[in-house]
Amino acid sequence: MVNHMQHGNGMPFSDSTLNFAYEQQIRNDRTDESALIKIKNTLSKSINFNDKNIDMDGISDIGRSIKQSVLPQFDRWRDRINGLGISVHGIHATTITLRSLNVSEGAYVALIHFQGQDHFGLDDRDIMSQPYHNMPLFRVWFILQRWQKMAFKPFMVNMEATIEISGVKLKYENK
Repeated sequence: MVNHMQHGNGMPFSDSTLNFAYEQQIRNDRTDESALIKIKNTLSKSINFNDKNIDMDGISDIGRSIKQSVLPQFDRWRDRINGLGISVHGIHATTITLRSLNVSEGAYVALIHFQGQDHFGLDDRDIMSQPYHNMPLFRVWFILQRWQKMAFKPFMVNMEATIEISGVKLKYENK
């Protein structure tokens, strides 16, 4: 990413290694607030297994469950060590798409596509917040972005992951 900042002239950045890390972060989030777990649980409740589809109310339920979830971030303790905390950290925007849904007798398989986007650069708010304000590395980075003789332009970091999930009809469902 540093090379891209130096030579990319502000063009967006994506990388298969970053996509892999993003996918692993999504897959390995086992908390109750996980977006993937909430989507999976809501699908299991919302699919009409008799008609082998999902209605608009079910789609709305998925949207509500995502709004109650914690979207992927690289803000774990291990991300401070593995470099993701400094290079990506928070993900500014996330788009989640249900790419496919195949319903069979009492079970389903779905493809969920996550797209994340963040900026690689420091703005005024970043540099004024602790602990970054007092760390020389971040102050130098901030100046490199703005000094006309250098002008290392900030850029967008794009990442994506497509994850297959499956589930079964919940016993108490009438659908």
